[in-house]
Amino acid sequence: MSRGDPLPFFAVAFGGTVPVAGARLMQAGQKAVGGAVRHDAAVAIVGGGFSGSALAINLARHEGMSTLLLHRRPQAGFGLAYSTTDAAHLLNVRAANMSALPDEPDHFTDWIDARGLGTGRCFAPRQVYGDYLSALLEQSREAAPDRLCLRQGDVQAIRRVDDGFLLCLEQGQQIRAGRVVLAMGNLPARTPPGLAGIEGDPRYIPDPWSADPAAGLSVGDPVLLLGTGLTAIDVALRLAEAGYGGPITALSRRGLLPRQHDASPPPPPLATPPAPTVRAIARHLRAEAGMIGWRQAVDRLRPHTQVRWPRPAACRPSAGQRAPRCATSRALRWR
Repeated sequence: MSRGDPLPFFAVAFGGTVPVAGARLMQAGQKAVGGAVRHDAAVAIVGGGFSGSALAINLARHEGMSTLLLHRRPQAGFGLAYSTTDAAHLLNVRAANMSALPDEPDHFTDWIDARGLGTGRCFAPRQVYGDYLSALLEQSREAAPDRLCLRQGDVQAIRRVDDGFLLCLEQGQQIRAGRVVLAMGNLPARTPPGLAGIEGDPRYIPDPWSADPAAGLSVGDPVLLLGTGLTAIDVALRLAEAGYGGPITALSRRGLLPRQHDASPPPPPLATPPAPTVRAIARHLRAEAGMIGWRQAVDRLRPHTQVRWPRPAACRPSAGQRAPRCATSRALRWR
């Protein structure tokens, strides 16, 4: 990459990885012989959940630039999504579609099969997937110790400096990097409008992963879940695992629950993907759904979604031009 290249931005991820001793840090202003600025890494990745870990793994595998993966959590690759210890919390995608290596689509399937943990058609426990990412990170670090370093630390600020960036950690340490990737995951949960008055009440849990929802509950105490998506199901499963048998009410604007996956065999690969526009993708999916069902229509498109996803710069209009219609600019609606 040249100095004028835009800063690459990887998909948001849940933060967390493994502490590794011995990572070299340099104080701001240190220079190498000859006066050139010396970087701790060509690329610093902030956040070690799926996206940060997958990027670090694949940079190391494909002989990419020297990479420093910074994290807050105590284990590599788990992040928020895969840190759960509840075996009832499953991936919502079949194992066959969960490889972390784009050039080895069966990698995760082979990994769980070798350990007797399932097949490509199963929905593996999320903790198992965290184990998988953690193992891949460690293998990548051992195979390329000069190009991949993992370090635990909480990044408080990032400043642009000559020829790169300066990352300021909570402990007062500073790291120089040529490029920075933000893979920090979901933003903290916010209290919905109208509920500000109950903030601080121990019966109100704004972040379902920050506390045990069953703590302090009696058998007859009612529980209200705001939302009916996958997180609401996770919380209901946690309550059931804890032995809670009281009434649970889930409230959402539409009152819809996630749909069940289709049990039919996987569809054949899609030979020619649609053009990367909202209209073309919507037309393609509706036509496919009419023939093979919407689940399989979406599954056939999955291998092509990364190349269909435009770079942010492609969605910005030039001076005097209207913004182009990008496939990511709106949601597809089924009729």
